[in-house]
Amino acid sequence: MYLAAGSCAGVWWYDLITCLPVSLFETERGMVDRIAFCSGQPWLALKNTSKNGDEVIKIWDTQRQKCIAVMEYPVRLREDHPPQNGVGSLCFSPSGQWLAASRDSSVIVDIYESLTGSVHASLELPAEDVELCSIDDWPNEFFWNFSGALAFSPDNRLFASSHWSDFISVWDITTRKRIIRLTGHSEGVHSLSFSPCDQFLAAGGVKGTVQVWEAATWQLQQTYPLTGDDWMDISYAPDGTLRAAGISHDQSTVTVWDVPQQKALYTFQEKNYFGAEIYSIHFSNGTHLAFQSDFEVQVKSVGDAEPLSILPWERGDLHSLVFSPDGKTLCAGYRQFGGVILWDVATHRPQRDVTEPRCHIVDVYSDKATSKINATGYP
Repeated sequence: MYLAAGSCAGVWWYDLITCLPVSLFETERGMVDRIAFCSGQPWLALKNTSKNGDEVIKIWDTQRQKCIAVMEYPVRLREDHPPQNGVGSLCFSPSGQWLAASRDSSVIVDIYESLTGSVHASLELPAEDVELCSIDDWPNEFFWNFSGALAFSPDNRLFASSHWSDFISVWDITTRKRIIRLTGHSEGVHSLSFSPCDQFLAAGGVKGTVQVWEAATWQLQQTYPLTGDDWMDISYAPDGTLRAAGISHDQSTVTVWDVPQQKALYTFQEKNYFGAEIYSIHFSNGTHLAFQSDFEVQVKSVGDAEPLSILPWERGDLHSLVFSPDGKTLCAGYRQFGGVILWDVATHRPQRDVTEPRCHIVDVYSDKATSKINATGYP
């Protein structure tokens, strides 16, 4: 197992057994602050920014420690100095054929060919739809961690996106055409996910609803009015069961839902000491949920009210949580002490402690293809 940590020096590659760095790559430019892993290939996509604000997206082969592609900068942005629409999110298609990049305050998503770095398509909404996408109508606190909802279908053929609007666009990647415009979330879309069987597209709203469409006909199969005022973070379990975590807008409460049954499995209310809030929420394939609350990390098994594990928040500013693919290990990234702790969920004990004092950890990621845990940060 390895750990990747982004910094202003480049990307550090750690051996988690020895806790020692084995490689440093991408050193010629500035801060690495966006990373995405491909589930079907040993690839890492990253975005870094130079001191003058110029951005570049690259794909690295993590096995060969070699950059295999540099993403072409979109023509429409080449006169934009300094860049006003920085890369917000990166998302690989399951096979790795495509890499999607959304941009802050932009409704255009660029789809790249991963092996060549060329822009395959810039998915741009019609003018009449652009007018409906306004961040001014969304809660201000929403934007610290949101750059639009993105999802590829399991067969790599379709791509779904939504940007600060009440509709979802589904695109055919091969033809570069939008094939359907789905409406129904009057208050906006927070998350998107295709089912493992490729037959359904689910969307979690920002006002407590979840909608499911049939991918064959694009007919709305079901609307689930779960709660009145929560951001819905949805996740399909491997068996196709749809779960949702509803986060209150003041981030003090999280409720886990069995979506088809429209049943709240449990609710956690933050004690709110000194304005504490719930952050760093992560589903483990729809079966377990971990979240930071007060001065601890709670791990719950979906369906059980009592926590499966309570892990101490003992290092200060916890900023990110992610489960390993098998759900047995929880990785916690901390900003202040510059490190990552791997917890054994069953025993409540730390397995390993990886520190980089000069690096504030921003996010941690789980690569399902290689079972690696990875992290990004800044000095």
